[in-house]
Amino acid sequence: MIRPTFSAAALLCLSLAAASGLQAADFTVTRNDDPASATCSPGNCSLRAAVQAAEATPGAHRVFLPGAIIELSLGTLEVGASVQFIGSEGGTSLISMTGPNPLLRVLDGGSVELRQIILQSTNMVMIEVLGSSSLRLQQVSQIEHNRWLAVHPEALADLTIVDSFVGALVLCQQKFGRCTIEGSRIGSLIIGGGSSQVEGRLQDCRVEGGPYVPLILSGVIVNGTVPLTIDNCQIRNSLRPLALYQNEAVGSAAPVTVRRTSFRNNHGPIRGSRQGIVNLEEVWINGHVVDPDSGLSSDYTEAPSVLLADNGLNAAPYGRPTE
Repeated sequence: MIRPTFSAAALLCLSLAAASGLQAADFTVTRNDDPASATCSPGNCSLRAAVQAAEATPGAHRVFLPGAIIELSLGTLEVGASVQFIGSEGGTSLISMTGPNPLLRVLDGGSVELRQIILQSTNMVMIEVLGSSSLRLQQVSQIEHNRWLAVHPEALADLTIVDSFVGALVLCQQKFGRCTIEGSRIGSLIIGGGSSQVEGRLQDCRVEGGPYVPLILSGVIVNGTVPLTIDNCQIRNSLRPLALYQNEAVGSAAPVTVRRTSFRNNHGPIRGSRQGIVNLEEVWINGHVVDPDSGLSSDYTEAPSVLLADNGLNAAPYGRPTE
């Protein structure tokens, strides 16, 4: 059972909504095209028109999608309101877009949830999150395996991914917020960087590189001083199964905790080069592969499975990995 948690900003928004008597509205998408000018009326409502209607109506809203392929021919779907998109029970709702821009962009003030939806896009970044906002994906998957989900470095945003599939990179570099991934499969995670104070958690997940994930990006990469917990996960087929990087001038980093997690068939070491503690609890390392013909830097191919005091910085592992 998932117990939702709310930030102080979210609780404030809920309180204001209750105080003002705002009522949620439901919109049902009935057409799968993307007309330039359309209104959302019963029996004649496109996905874009439903979003526009939701944004014009105060409160939190639901948009129900049909079990069909919805083509976004007019470009990125931008959402700056509180909207829950719910796909068909059979999991056959698919949103598709062709073009050089993200399929979905969550704007400042947006609180967006996608549930039981398949996404298809020709752009490398499939979803972009901006400003003070939140995005939750639940039972969401994508057709292409090499598409990204990116939270902007200046964002104050919460990202939650539950029971979903993101084939390539999840990029959590927001200034403040949370990055939570539960029961999902992703290709890679990069979290933190610069002045980011995001908090990360991977729970019951699978992080797996492969032919659809650029090797240089694969694995879990932690930048800066941000905290991260990895619990009951598998990390496989990655150049950087777990890499901790930090600018020396930043100062001490928050702890990273890895528990009940297996590292299997990876191409590079668990590597730490930041001033902080790495807690390893019930960690298994199997099938560490070094391929001299891979073209990888000798920093990776000649390293042991665990290298947590790299570049002379202090990183103290606790617990004992088992081969």
